[in-house]
Amino acid sequence: MRGNSLLTFKRNDMKKINLLLAFVLLFGNFSFAQTWDILDKSMELWDVDEGGTTNKAWSTLKGGTITVQSNEGYANVNKSGKWAWLRPTTAIPDLVTNTAYTVEVKVRLNSGDQCQISLRMNSAIDKFFAPIFLKYGDGVTGGSVSTVAGGTSNAYTLNTSDWQIYRLVLHPNHTNYDIYIDGINEPVIATGTVGSKTDQSGVYFGAESNQSCNLDIEYVKMGTGDFMAPYNAALSALSVSDGVLIPSFNPGVTEYVCELYNTDPNTVTLSATAAHGPAQVTGTGQVNLVNGQATSTVTVTSENGATTKTYKINYLKLGDNLNSLIVNNDFDYAAAGVAWNDNTNPNYPTFPDDGVSTFVSNCFRPVRTNITTIDTHAEFYGWQLSDWSYMFTNLNGTTPAQSMGIGSGNETFHSGTAMWIAGNSSMTFPNNFEFYQTIDKTSLSEGTYKVTCILGIAAGHLTSQRLFANQNVQFFGNEADYELNKTPGEIYSYAGYAPTGENDGKGLKVYVTIAEGDSLKIGLRGGSYKGDGNLANTNNLPGWFKLDYFTLAKVDPTIASDATLSDISLSVGNLAFSPETLTYNVALPEGTMSVTPSAVSNIPDATITGVGEVDLSSNSGTSTIVVTALDGTTKKTYTINYSTVTKLDKTNESKVFCYADGRILKVHGVDSYTVYNVNGVRVANVNSADTSVELNPGVYIIKTRKPGAMKVIIK
Repeated sequence: MRGNSLLTFKRNDMKKINLLLAFVLLFGNFSFAQTWDILDKSMELWDVDEGGTTNKAWSTLKGGTITVQSNEGYANVNKSGKWAWLRPTTAIPDLVTNTAYTVEVKVRLNSGDQCQISLRMNSAIDKFFAPIFLKYGDGVTGGSVSTVAGGTSNAYTLNTSDWQIYRLVLHPNHTNYDIYIDGINEPVIATGTVGSKTDQSGVYFGAESNQSCNLDIEYVKMGTGDFMAPYNAALSALSVSDGVLIPSFNPGVTEYVCELYNTDPNTVTLSATAAHGPAQVTGTGQVNLVNGQATSTVTVTSENGATTKTYKINYLKLGDNLNSLIVNNDFDYAAAGVAWNDNTNPNYPTFPDDGVSTFVSNCFRPVRTNITTIDTHAEFYGWQLSDWSYMFTNLNGTTPAQSMGIGSGNETFHSGTAMWIAGNSSMTFPNNFEFYQTIDKTSLSEGTYKVTCILGIAAGHLTSQRLFANQNVQFFGNEADYELNKTPGEIYSYAGYAPTGENDGKGLKVYVTIAEGDSLKIGLRGGSYKGDGNLANTNNLPGWFKLDYFTLAKVDPTIASDATLSDISLSVGNLAFSPETLTYNVALPEGTMSVTPSAVSNIPDATITGVGEVDLSSNSGTSTIVVTALDGTTKKTYTINYSTVTKLDKTNESKVFCYADGRILKVHGVDSYTVYNVNGVRVANVNSADTSVELNPGVYIIKTRKPGAMKVIIK
């Protein structure tokens, strides 16, 4: 009996073990709950040492005024005047290299536009701070989270006046970090860059000098590891075997153009790497171009299956590569056949007055402090300055301390070198200063050309810097940045960047059409005055810049003249788009007060206007969408006439409409319908009239018993 009982026990036990093993094999990516092993502090007891290593007392560090008041369930921090912070009294432990960390806080703002939550480390291997900047607001009239002071360049709109859970995930490199908001599985701000600080290690709440801040804190937690990794559906790398991805890969950017030249192959291999190893990636491999174009998608599914992210790549053979027509386009040379750093070469350029080498302080430099005059400067190989006189401000006609030349760049520039023009506060650029070269007409034929470069601008030095090709220009910033410093006669476009440092190069591009017999002048124009009419920052030559890698391509005439759209979608209602259909009549649901169309051009960079919000308060309205091709002259107009369905409109009672109200899908005119995702998987089946469905963001197909189907986009 005992033997049989023991055998029965072992068999039952083995069944349990087998079930456990099956579970482990089936759910091999299962992760146990993460622990807050560094901080786990309830801030109601902010100044109380609760006896553990994670919940010790906190204290203030101040140059100004800060008060901390305990309330039921939270602490209130009120700061004014100079810098002041609430932080752990005892420094947190040093971080381990090549290891991620997660900080989680629950915070509510009462006032302030520069409130800061930051992770600060000061150890032998880490000296940095990773900030979250919060602006007070309800998410409509204000309120945002950013990793940049002022919260303008990468702000995420948010109701910061309500309780929010913020998570900061420090990457294993301890150089970048992501910001998450509770309820959103993807980072609202990805790959922020840490700054330099040497404060005591800890999590800080407060604000810098002359910034007020009033916030409530419920708790602070910090643990070892990336606690959001199981939800991570981002890529860490995306590359193509041929061509160039535009823009350069960024995990937060989900749509790209792979630009190729006519000499490139018709098959491109697409490669991608998940940011979190266990996530699944599909859609890589060979992509075949047909008539010079193709489209592919890469889909990433997170480890736990809760998040998916799709990256779209449009492939386009633009035309002919003519980079060879630009002399020294990559600033690799100091003279013909002489590398910028080959200073032992007997042909390395020298100053014309005394024969001294222009290789100074490990760079090619065309001027020397207190020596060079306007008559004795050297030249940039292949390039010219429209005016050198601004530089020679010493009484004896020489140049004071300044900096210009060709030298090592960094990873944001091409092939490791870049040129720059800087100076000091005694100098100002002439208006419409040009750094340029002219491509002779004998090397060109009529047609449309694309010119690009990489430009870096120091913080505080955004003036009128712009890439130009003849009179077509692209400014570095946004249109609002150039109210008073535009030049009449130029054809403007705007790259939309904020200056983040001269070593953070950004890509600019212009398209220009020339006639037979025309030459092409390309380069950079700029000045020292900002769009508000004031002089730029004078900690250096106002408006200085770093520049690299000019490219030139002749655009295929078929592409240059293509002004068609590939899609039109509406914020409300449904439109059956066809590229060749230019006029649409769309009936929208009763009560619709406005509609906003979105349009996608068939050829990237074609100009689209007329996609603003349309007022429907009078029960009708029109969108006139005009597409201008790359050649600047070919245009196509798409017209959408809107009307709203009313109870008195008997002619529309039998029609079927669908529209999105936020994330709520509503279908009018049927008793039942089925919703499918773009992969054909059924996600909802409705069998009663006037029943709505809440959907996640994405594209869906709605089928009813009537012929045809409808498409709706949930944003």
